Amino acid sequence: MNSPISLLLALQDKDVKLAAIKAKLASAPIEIQNISKEIESAEKRFEEHKAEFKSLEAKAANMRAERKQLEEKIAKYRKQMLETKKNDDYLALNDEINRMSAKVSDMESVELQAMMDIDVGRETLEEHKAECEHDIAILNGRIWEIKEQLARLESEYEDAQEQVAEAEGKLPEIFLHAYSKIRNSGKKFPIVVKYDGEKCCGCFLKVSPEVASKFSDPDQPVLCEQCGRIMYT
Repeated sequence: MNSPISLLLALQDKDVKLAAIKAKLASAPIEIQNISKEIESAEKRFEEHKAEFKSLEAKAANMRAERKQLEEKIAKYRKQMLETKKNDDYLALNDEINRMSAKVSDMESVELQAMMDIDVGRETLEEHKAECEHDIAILNGRIWEIKEQLARLESEYEDAQEQVAEAEGKLPEIFLHAYSKIRNSGKKFPIVVKYDGEKCCGCFLKVSPEVASKFSDPDQPVLCEQCGRIMYT
């Protein structure tokens, strides 16, 4: 293996590390955004549970108000019974009071069940609240960890850039030019690959004898005519 190739492989190794750090830096904001959505979802679920509980309370309050109105009406009819002088009117009021009293009794049973449902709902809501707070605490912890990692990655990225620049400075211009052209084209790593068994180990296609003959000149990069990668023996 000749010296320019050794330098190229060293540069490629540093470029791969740089690219990995860059990918992590790019993905971190997306991860934070996704976690933030999970937090919003957890909060939304709790608000839905809270709304269900409020609905139970509202239903019980409406029943209570309706029962009190009926009880007030019964009290009014009883007062009218004391004041009426006609037996038919008295009997009619008494029948109406009995009917409404039976309805009040039924309403009290339903209202009692509603209050029991509220007690159960309150306990369930507290459980949902604790679960939501626990989940959000974990998610916020993940965000904090990512932000901490971001700070480290930014420092590592600067160091990696410096190492790449240093490695580039050691390469002969002709090799650096060939490597940079391939790298800047968006070609996936590796872009410096071994030539083995008459094939390029980048695309695994057979290399022509004409191209293979160029390995005799160590001062010139040898490019695969299929994928354009730099090959070495």
